Amino acid sequence: MENIDRTSKNNYIKLFIILYFLAFLFLCLLEPCCVKRKIFPYGIVMVPYYIIVLTSAFILTDVLQNNFCNLKKEKEKSPNKFKIKKIVIIIFFLSILFIKSILTIKAKQNINYIISFKELAAKTILYSLSGIGEEILFNGLLYEFLKSKKIPFVISLFIVSILFSFVHLQFSYHFFILIFFRVFILIGYYFYPSLFFFGLFHTLWNLSLLLLMAL
Repeated sequence: MENIDRTSKNNYIKLFIILYFLAFLFLCLLEPCCVKRKIFPYGIVMVPYYIIVLTSAFILTDVLQNNFCNLKKEKEKSPNKFKIKKIVIIIFFLSILFIKSILTIKAKQNINYIISFKELAAKTILYSLSGIGEEILFNGLLYEFLKSKKIPFVISLFIVSILFSFVHLQFSYHFFILIFFRVFILIGYYFYPSLFFFGLFHTLWNLSLLLLMAL
């Protein structure tokens, strides 16, 4: 039997396409059905989707291993430059997260937000998985494929950001906020391409609003 080439970037885009359209199946069919039947509330039906994203990326591709190896090569090639970029990116993004948390706390003073323990627990699980899953999906699979095909960064930035925003199915001003968020993340990833860090940042970004508003 012929072995599957898990390192091929073609596998990245094939898996991305499957997972991308699977998201619409969950969002357009399963989630409305669950809301109507009053089962799996608070968007918890999306948890299996993100589990599928994480497990399929790990089993069917070497996206995580390749990301680690690429970081290691970049570090060995220019240790000082790599260290500076890493420190600057981490400090910058954590500072943005801190500022967002302060603004959230101030905004909460004018908002009467009540959340049940069940909703808090469900959304904590969902947001944790979605942050990591979306970084693997859009940075690890889609962007890395476009990069391997030598697509200019600006064009890749446009493609990834539009697809990221579109899949959330929020076509008000949130559509443009999501585009800006993905542009913000991808520029940071361009300088410090760590799926682990940006998966963690995305997760903390999601959870910070939820947990601070629930306090």
